[in-house]
Amino acid sequence: NVYATITFVGPSIHFISNYYKSQGRNVPSYVNLMNNVDRDRAHQLQRDSDLLLVLNWDDPKQKGVESTKLFEYLGAGVPILSTGGFGGDAIERILKETSTGFYSHDELETYNYIKRILKDLKQGYLRNDAAVGKYSIKNQASALRKALEQLI
Repeated sequence: NVYATITFVGPSIHFISNYYKSQGRNVPSYVNLMNNVDRDRAHQLQRDSDLLLVLNWDDPKQKGVESTKLFEYLGAGVPILSTGGFGGDAIERILKETSTGFYSHDELETYNYIKRILKDLKQGYLRNDAAVGKYSIKNQASALRKALEQLI
């Protein structure tokens, strides 16, 4: 029995289907692949999820590329799992600062985090909303405005 599903959305879903094809396998029934969806549908899918996945940057010269996806996920109010990259970067720092997720390279740590999050969802998910607010569109726009004013 499959108790969970994983849904991938967007233009990169062909990487997943190609992976399974290269293995001579069909995409399993618990893996959902969705083409591009509009922003409202994407945000709804994020809010309805139990866990969101951020695949980190794998270039050792880039210490923490903060993609807009991370900020979308912060706004969804759903726990975030990040993997990939080299650790000690901006994504790991933000996840810790906001108590919104977990960063891991270790399979057992990742498994245990997923197991704990799914259990904790039944008891309530605790995150640092004040720290999350720092990364809101309004606050980020204000920080950008101040930075631009200093340049001018």
